[in-house]
Amino acid sequence: MRAYVLDRFNEGRSVGVLCRVNFSDYVSHLPTDYRDYFVQRGITTNRYLDNLWETIVEKKHIPLLVIVASDEDAAPPKASEVTLREGWKILDGLQRSHRMKLLFEIVQYQLENVDQQANLLDEPDPIPKEVKKHRDWLLESDCPTSLFVKVLRTKRKLGQEAFKRVFEDISLWLEVWFGLDENEQIQKMLILNAGHKSVNIKHQIELLFSDYFTVLERNLGGRAVIRERDKSSIIYSKSRNAGQFHFSHLVTAFQSLDEGKPVSTNADFAAEKSLSMPSVEDSKLEINVDLLEAFAKFLCKLDQAFSQTDTAVKWLGREVVLAGLFAAVGKHSEKIGAPKTEVLLEFSGHLAEFKEWLNLDEFEQARNSLNLAKVNIGNKNKFAVQSATLNYLSDYNSPNPNWNELFGGGHSDDL
Repeated sequence: MRAYVLDRFNEGRSVGVLCRVNFSDYVSHLPTDYRDYFVQRGITTNRYLDNLWETIVEKKHIPLLVIVASDEDAAPPKASEVTLREGWKILDGLQRSHRMKLLFEIVQYQLENVDQQANLLDEPDPIPKEVKKHRDWLLESDCPTSLFVKVLRTKRKLGQEAFKRVFEDISLWLEVWFGLDENEQIQKMLILNAGHKSVNIKHQIELLFSDYFTVLERNLGGRAVIRERDKSSIIYSKSRNAGQFHFSHLVTAFQSLDEGKPVSTNADFAAEKSLSMPSVEDSKLEINVDLLEAFAKFLCKLDQAFSQTDTAVKWLGREVVLAGLFAAVGKHSEKIGAPKTEVLLEFSGHLAEFKEWLNLDEFEQARNSLNLAKVNIGNKNKFAVQSATLNYLSDYNSPNPNWNELFGGGHSDDL
């Protein structure tokens, strides 16, 4: 893709170049995997983006897009043009790019396939009939009928020849970055979205801890690690199947294990971790790889032990449960002065008995009896599970948990 340089600026070892590119050239050169860049949130439904069509037809300005050049592309010397090879990624503007691509495809399709034959009155078919004829393409292209109709009305208003030129003389402004490491890309994305609809906190957490993903996936024995962009944690919790974990939940669980207390991965937590990230290549958040691998192997056995009943499967789908359980492991490790890896290994040999000891049916009854208007159900869950798990780790023969009592009490500093 060829772009015309308007300005350039240096930022440490990185170089940003402000460019102008032809609309059709940009859309035609979108990478085939442009939607898969891990920093992005994924495609969302937004009817306001349909207004891009009016912006295009009326030749108005389309807001600037921010992209990251391929690692193979070095920062260009001072020149009037720059050619971007395949592999560039969209840092900001995925939703607009996706909608522009769809609009481009609608126009091409309508030019070739719509209103090609007039009826006996030498008039095009009514729009509802025309839409019905192209229903298969609409479904295949995931194209909203309303958008297809909007473009078709413009086509009939402008006429075939003018419609062919609808994308002519339309330019896009690109801010192209060269030499950004992964950490810097994440930081820029968070800043770029600061004034927009807030980035989903779970997605933000997953970005900050993205180094964990590969280690976890490699050590989970083929179990699925689901990311927020693919399925929200709320939907996952309600529909979890055995062999599945949500990445944001695993981050919460591991942080709780590491700190020996239940961690809430909220906006404050994300901001704190973001500010603590060094701007040095390959050094995001320091990883205790040995502990992370032991954590993943423990999860495999935990999943296996809790896969026999739907209640047990769904129990592990709650972030607050994992936070409480692993906080207890971390706290017990501190109490007895043993490495967390050893505590995890020892505990893993008792998980089948632990599952029966918990009496999850009574857990659900006690939990469901809480007055949601008067208590923070998340905190109650975390500290009840932490307290029960600590009791079990202290004595495998301890009495079964009294969930009504555990849910009734607050958390204690001496847990």
